[in-house]
Amino acid sequence: MITLYILKLSNDEYYCGITKDIDKRFKQHNEGRSKSTRKYLPCKITYSNLYPDYRTARQQEKKIKVQGLGRWYRKNIMFTQ
Repeated sequence: MITLYILKLSNDEYYCGITKDIDKRFKQHNEGRSKSTRKYLPCKITYSNLYPDYRTARQQEKKIKVQGLGRWYRKNIMFTQ
C-alpha cells in the first residue's frame, strides 16, 4: 500500500507527497531531512489516503498538483470535514 499525504507547513502552504511508510516519512520531514519542507517546520499531516499501488497514488498526486494543491485541499478536504 502507498500513502498519499498532504502536510500543512508553518507558512500555511501545503505539501503533497507519496510514501510506503508514512510514519518514517513524516519524521524525516519534521527533522528537516526533506529539502522541500525544511524551511517551513514544524509541519503536520492534514490528509492521508491509502492506494493499492505506486502508479495509482502517483496519478492522484499529479492530479492534485495540477489542480493547485491549496485550492484542491480547500475544495475537497477542509470544508467537507
